[in-house]
Amino acid sequence: LADLNNDVVRAVLAAEDDSFFQHPGLSLTGVLRALWVDLRGGSIRQGGSTITQQLARNLFLTHERTVVRKVREAALAVALELELSKWQILGAYLNVVYLGVIDGTNIIGVGAAARAYFGKDAGELTLAEAAALAGMIASPRNASPLLDPQRCQIRRDQVLRRLAQLGWADQARVQEALAQPVDPAPQPVSPRLAPHFVEAVRREVGQRWGLG
Repeated sequence: LADLNNDVVRAVLAAEDDSFFQHPGLSLTGVLRALWVDLRGGSIRQGGSTITQQLARNLFLTHERTVVRKVREAALAVALELELSKWQILGAYLNVVYLGVIDGTNIIGVGAAARAYFGKDAGELTLAEAAALAGMIASPRNASPLLDPQRCQIRRDQVLRRLAQLGWADQARVQEALAQPVDPAPQPVSPRLAPHFVEAVRREVGQRWGLG
């Protein structure tokens, strides 16, 4: 977190979990909203996950939309909140969040994403760039500044306006950021070494701990 600026942290919180520092790992309103949508649709469709739940899922679980997975995700989120501070959880999340694929390489973490999409370190991102990355989290492919700049801008602007609503960014800065075009400056990414071996290790660890 020390390597980031406040714009990145606040943009991610505004996009994904603006009550992160108030809840115990689970958001009752988010759970109820997700349950209502899922019941109406007859299947698991709505996320409703806090940042802590997302971290638990990224570290230990699959993204399969089942009731069992959601229950395990919630239990792991509570366990993480008991073991780690909020800042530790947030730091871990920002390092493991998935932000798309470029040339067959998964972009993991805001540091890698900042370099891959904007050619700079995460601490150097402008408010507009930080909001663009934060806006990608929910749907990295659909909101990619490289694949769909127009949709990326729509999502970015939603995050910027939310920052203004929360009082986390000055209105003048938000207006200036809204006026800026999406202007990616991609930096070549190195392919992950031995991806099949890394995946085998992840699965082995999951099996040993009953998490996969």
